[in-house]
Amino acid sequence: MDLWFTPSENSQVHLESLSFEGFVEFDIATKTQIKQGQWGDYVRGAKYALSKQFNLKYGINGVLQGSLPVGGISSSAAVLIAYVMAFAKANGISLKPFEVVLIASEAEREYIGLNNGLLDQACIALGQKNSLLFLRL
Repeated sequence: MDLWFTPSENSQVHLESLSFEGFVEFDIATKTQIKQGQWGDYVRGAKYALSKQFNLKYGINGVLQGSLPVGGISSSAAVLIAYVMAFAKANGISLKPFEVVLIASEAEREYIGLNNGLLDQACIALGQKNSLLFLRL
């Protein structure tokens, strides 16, 4: 999953996808983000979960390209990790890798509505090439 972005100079989010039709635009200052049943719900979910802990002032402008199969293992976790990290970077928020895991997982459970654990997010954020990842929760 590749996300190329720049922080916006205001609270606006504007994203396009090379893998999905349409674009996503919203203002992060709006408290409630309404799910629309499309790929933009994942960026709204990342904003939802991150804004529960931090005051977000700046949105992002970007382009998303998916290299994972749609509906494949970790595709939703990968894109949420990318969005959480992008919003954090745009707003000067420093997160430890496991904090990113927890925020992305919360977005997936509470906003997207998927009932899953932390393994996909942890493998993406904490995994290293040619190694095993052991989680003790």
